[in-house]
Amino acid sequence: MSTIIPWVVSSIILLLLFGVLLLVGIVRKRVNLVIAAVGCFLLFMVSGAITAYKTIRQTVKVAEEVAAGRPGEKIYEDILGCKPGKCVKIYASTDPIVDVPGQASVCFSTCPEEVRHLLSLASYEVAKRPTTEVAMEAESCCDNYFSYARFGDTLSEYIRTKEHGRTCTIWISMDSLHAFTVAK
Repeated sequence: MSTIIPWVVSSIILLLLFGVLLLVGIVRKRVNLVIAAVGCFLLFMVSGAITAYKTIRQTVKVAEEVAAGRPGEKIYEDILGCKPGKCVKIYASTDPIVDVPGQASVCFSTCPEEVRHLLSLASYEVAKRPTTEVAMEAESCCDNYFSYARFGDTLSEYIRTKEHGRTCTIWISMDSLHAFTVAK
């Protein structure tokens, strides 16, 4: 964006200079001022074309970044409030900007130390849930990573209500090695 601003400013100055020189040249009947005005107009056209090109290029770049979505590590950080620890490996994620509007999720393997760290960052309501009750949610988040063999028959469920009534739920396997989280 900062590389566009000088081009916009120069385009505006050249257009104003064109108008002033043309007006003064016509009023005073001076051909050399009219020729200078035409020169300013041509420079304005070049500057305007460069401005348009840079603006379009920057817009396309931003659109490509949005369409590509954020990496799972960034979604993890946004949902849970910390960067993934060394033992965390993210297998799947959904981005509310690209995938499911209003819902972000991350499916990951973890370790007991990371689980303790995550749970120390906020206050959660805790419950045990049969894996079958959250299987649909897990399958939509975790793609091929979710399986009963990995997650077991029972999950620890941690629910936190965030600002504006939004919720963050973390489901963790009983051995603290596999988890997924959804923020709505």
